[in-house]
Amino acid sequence: MKTNLLLFFILLNIVQITQAQKTTILKAKVDKTLIKSGKFKNYYQYKLGDFDFLNGRFENNLKFKIRDNLKDSIVFNYNNSQSEAMILKPIFFITNDLKIILIMIEIAAEYSWGQELVLINNGKITKLAYLDYAVNLENGLSISDYCKLSFENGKIILTFENVPIIYWPEQSKIINGNELKFIINNDKIERIK
Repeated sequence: MKTNLLLFFILLNIVQITQAQKTTILKAKVDKTLIKSGKFKNYYQYKLGDFDFLNGRFENNLKFKIRDNLKDSIVFNYNNSQSEAMILKPIFFITNDLKIILIMIEIAAEYSWGQELVLINNGKITKLAYLDYAVNLENGLSISDYCKLSFENGKIILTFENVPIIYWPEQSKIINGNELKFIINNDKIERIK
C-alpha cells in the first residue's frame, strides 16, 4: 500500500513538472479602439498589458507602432507605406500572464502575402522575421488562422493544421501544414520541419 501511494505521488510530480514546462499560447481577441485625435490620430489601439499595439488607418495605413505605457514612449516602429499592400492585420497570441505576446501581422492585398512576426517576451520586443507563407485556400489566407503555439522548455513552438500552405518564393510547391514547424529560441526563429 505504501509503495503504491509513493508511486502515485512520484507520478503526480512528474505530470506537474511536465505540465509546468509546456504552456499553450492562445490566440486572443484583443479589442481595438480608433483614436480620433491627438498624437496617434487614426491609429487603432490594442491594449496588451504594459504595451499598446497601434495599427494605422487612413493616412497612417501600412504603419504600426508598439508603445510602452510604463515609459510613455514608442519602442517599435514599422512603416510599409511604399508597398503595394492594402492592409496590415494583427493577430495576437498571448500567455495568461502576458509575459509572452507574439504578434503576427498579416500583410495583404487581395490575398495574404505573409506575416511579419514581432515577439514581446518579458517586456523585450524583437522583430523576429517575415514568414513568406499563406494558406492555399480561397486565393491565399493568413497562416495565423491555422497555427498553434506552445511554450516548451524555454522555446516557442509554432505548428500548423493540416492545410495546404504556399511558400511564396517557391509557390509551385505546396506544403502540408502539419509538415511545417518553427522554433523561436533566444529571439530567433528557425524552420525545423
